[in-house]
Amino acid sequence: VPLGQYMNLTLADGTTVYLNSGTTFRYPTAFTGKVRQVEIDGEGFFQVTHQEKDIPFVVKTSKGDVRVLGTKFNVEAYAERDRFVTSLLEGKVEVVTAIGNLMLNPDEKATLVDGTLKKESLSGRGIIDFNNIRFGDLMSEFEKIYGVRIIIENPELEDNFCLGKFRRIDGLDYALRVLQVDIPFEFRQDFETQT
Repeated sequence: VPLGQYMNLTLADGTTVYLNSGTTFRYPTAFTGKVRQVEIDGEGFFQVTHQEKDIPFVVKTSKGDVRVLGTKFNVEAYAERDRFVTSLLEGKVEVVTAIGNLMLNPDEKATLVDGTLKKESLSGRGIIDFNNIRFGDLMSEFEKIYGVRIIIENPELEDNFCLGKFRRIDGLDYALRVLQVDIPFEFRQDFETQT
């Protein structure tokens, strides 16, 4: 997926995948055999279609695998970054790494940091609801929520008022695209400096 863009696609089994900027995703044109397997380097949100024969769906990454039957979850695993996070919204998943395995229930996330795999409550799920907030103030909120630095190069944008809501897990890229519907602006991301 080119930088500054995102993509969604539907796989042969009906599973929907939303891919974030800078992500590489490999998948077969048709699923055959006892496992539905895909590979991701980057970040993606999956809505996995349940199959009658309970054929597992496996997302392979450089840091670990996520095994599911039918569920909604997010995976962040860029090969060049020391970060692996799986966040579960619905269903059940098993996170499998060289360090160990974890079963996740809804509203839980697994993180692999500094060689430790741990399970936490999914605090970042929630809805971001903004009602008549200045664009500049909303960008400050996004900096806190997503841990990035946002530079507004056009000061005229700052006093535009914004109204809307979306899920935190949809990500910053998605949030900015939603705002572009009402406010004409362009954005670019620098992943190295998180800006």
